[in-house]
Amino acid sequence: MAFHNLVEAQRKYFLSDATLPLEKRKEVLNTLKRMITENKEDLGKVVHKDLKRHTAYTEAMEVQATLGEIEYFLKHLDEWAAPTKVDTSHSPIDSDAEAFIVKDPKGVVLLIAPWNYPVSMCFWPLVAILGAGNTCIIKPSELAPNSSDLFENLVKKYFDPRHVTIVQGGIPETTDLLKERFDHIMYTGAPPVAKIVMTAAAKHLTPVTLELGGKW
Repeated sequence: MAFHNLVEAQRKYFLSDATLPLEKRKEVLNTLKRMITENKEDLGKVVHKDLKRHTAYTEAMEVQATLGEIEYFLKHLDEWAAPTKVDTSHSPIDSDAEAFIVKDPKGVVLLIAPWNYPVSMCFWPLVAILGAGNTCIIKPSELAPNSSDLFENLVKKYFDPRHVTIVQGGIPETTDLLKERFDHIMYTGAPPVAKIVMTAAAKHLTPVTLELGGKW
């Protein structure tokens, strides 16, 4: 299938534990921060080309919001990633035993983003995906082509494609992507498409995160 090698390259990278260390997660979050900060003017320009939205609005509502999310994750990541102790005082087996919840990353994540807030809907969810120690394939909306072109060029420049990569295209490309086995799928958009995403995910028992609304 069209994207099988891409997905498997990310899976191999993930299984090597390259994305697992907290220092690596912080490093890649700082890379995302640098990418957005160094190119925020261009991000505003392409959104204006696609949506005729004022660059000051994009700066405030998309760029700064995403940068704020990165800072929040960097501040709390050590705490969130630490094992959580579980009370075993009522255990019928051994009340002196120690038990912990260990937070492991899932693996290869597919992020399908909408057109209406192209910067934040591509990169805001990416903060959590990378902070949790996953790899990510991003499918930006073909309805914001100037933004998608810039995203592809920036991600190629700043990230290892085994860690983060962009796939462009429309319905055929999205359909081909959904034939692959992912470890999690995140989709923002309209319910009719969400049903297609969930149907594809169900074939592999892939968990999904859906933010629904959009144009019907």
